[in-house]
Amino acid sequence: MKSRTLMWFTTMTLFAALATPVRLAAQQPPYTIIDLGTLGGTFSAGDSINNKDWVVGGATLPGDTALHAFLWRKGLMRDLGTLGGPNSTALFQIFAVSVPTLYVSPSFGNTA
Repeated sequence: MKSRTLMWFTTMTLFAALATPVRLAAQQPPYTIIDLGTLGGTFSAGDSINNKDWVVGGATLPGDTALHAFLWRKGLMRDLGTLGGPNSTALFQIFAVSVPTLYVSPSFGNTA
């Protein structure tokens, strides 16, 4: 009687383990990774994203001598320029109760 109970318990445990869905490591994640590109240089970094899928950050220009703020929207990267200096970057400032606002940082870097 004990062996029959043990066999039944083992069979049911094995069945339950095999019937439980297993998440495979190769399954699609719930997000998409997109290469934003650059402004002609070798580096770019997205610093912020808003609820409209707009991305802002900084990217280098050809020759990697300057970093400019950019806005990436619908697959296109737009150079936001600087505020007088050679470099800039951008981010979205999120407030708890208001709409996200785009801020371009003051230009920074050596102008000499």
